[in-house]
Amino acid sequence: MPGTSFLYTIQPGDRLWTLCFKTFPREQKIRVEPGFLLWVNGLSDATRIREGQILKVPKEELSLIVRKSSMKLWVLLGGVYVREFDVGIGAKDKTPEGVFEIETKQEKPDWFFDGRKIPYGSPENPLGTRWMGFKRTRKAAGYGIHGTDEPDTIGKAASEGCIRMLNADVEQLFAWVPRGTKVTILR
Repeated sequence: MPGTSFLYTIQPGDRLWTLCFKTFPREQKIRVEPGFLLWVNGLSDATRIREGQILKVPKEELSLIVRKSSMKLWVLLGGVYVREFDVGIGAKDKTPEGVFEIETKQEKPDWFFDGRKIPYGSPENPLGTRWMGFKRTRKAAGYGIHGTDEPDTIGKAASEGCIRMLNADVEQLFAWVPRGTKVTILR
């Protein structure tokens, strides 16, 4: 990641959450989620950062591209490929195309469908363990990226129009992408 990152030395009292949500946005004008910062640095536990430790911090924004024809989602950092995930899309071509923005993020999401609230954990709730909702537009009211408890729907057109991912995959993506992340959905 040369040129797209800077090095930060952990100072006394630093906490990963504070660095990601206060220090870096204010001082560096960047948004980076703790989960992505951990991944970039090969770390697994935010509580184990220590004074004097040097972290590589991405300067570029993450973005996502979904290609409906191949049912793939690509994670890009400053336009450079980082990771690929298999996805499911909307049945009957319900998944909208265009550029969207992640506005909401929710763990253990309830599903609001057909005037009903279907709680997380209900067999009727298809959202899995995470929800990343798109900013409302005429094209994208109620759409987003979510997990699923039906892994056989990945690689298929089976949702109400959202992008579906395996729960383990959506949990990783959820930990990486901040609100405001651009999502481009292509044919």
